[in-house]
Amino acid sequence: MKYMDMHCDTMGLFYMERDKEEKTNFYENEKTHISLKKLIEGECLVQFFAHFDMFPMTNYDYDNMKNYISHTKALLGQYPDEIKIITSMNDIDPNKVNALLTIEDSGSMNGSLERIKEVYDMGIRVMGFTWNFENTLGFPQSTDPEAMAKGLKPFGFEAVEYMNELGIAIDVSHLSDGGFYDIAKTTKKPFLATHSNSRTVTNHTRNLTDDMIKVLADKGGVTGINFCPPFLSENDKANFVADMVKHIDYIVNVGGIDVMGLGSDFDGIGGELELKGAHEMGKLALALNKAGYSDDKIEKIFYGNVERAMREIMGE
Repeated sequence: MKYMDMHCDTMGLFYMERDKEEKTNFYENEKTHISLKKLIEGECLVQFFAHFDMFPMTNYDYDNMKNYISHTKALLGQYPDEIKIITSMNDIDPNKVNALLTIEDSGSMNGSLERIKEVYDMGIRVMGFTWNFENTLGFPQSTDPEAMAKGLKPFGFEAVEYMNELGIAIDVSHLSDGGFYDIAKTTKKPFLATHSNSRTVTNHTRNLTDDMIKVLADKGGVTGINFCPPFLSENDKANFVADMVKHIDYIVNVGGIDVMGLGSDFDGIGGELELKGAHEMGKLALALNKAGYSDDKIEKIFYGNVERAMREIMGE
């Protein structure tokens, strides 16, 4: 079944190791969860490729972020017959893998709306406000209740309004609870939690509370089931498809079928993975079918909900 995956860290591996010969071949790479061959075998319709600022603990590097995005575009551009970089849902070619470019940590924007416009012009269509560190937009998720309650900074509020205007999707995965609610109150468009699960099912700060799931659903947004073992269960060394189904069941029960999508976090996770890569995404579709989900509902989870939300965000 065709699918859209809202988050992977694959391009970071290729960029960080770009001087190694094996990281110049994106078509076939056995060391990564995602390669072009695996995406084709898994029937991927759209893969979101994240760009993570690699220097948040020292100094966010905007020039490095631009080089990183350019590297991704050049790498994917080697395979024009198989993969296409898109900036609109209207650009989707059903006969190819389609690539949509995102930023996971927007700290390198450093208070500049002009930088947001520049990366938009480079093709970025989803931006996560934080990773695990404070930046000029806001604060990350935390085990400290006081820190977790902190909301957006002034530039964060400006960024919400400007991203709405441009048609960039706002991603709240990794953001503090206070930041989540500030975005929910400020945005005029749906927003995304590209790779987050249920905090009730697995009590991890990276997951969403029941109320967050309801708020996200009410805004027309989508959360993507994350395959990272610690976000799925207390077993932090392995992921199991049954745990993915458990989270999906719970989230759908709380927020409705329209709030559920996919956000694998491939190449950003480790452990013994039952669903080992993009080529095996069909295992989840089969498990959902066995759990009683109709083809129509599986299609919503696998691509329909994300496409609908992205079209509304982009003004299509």
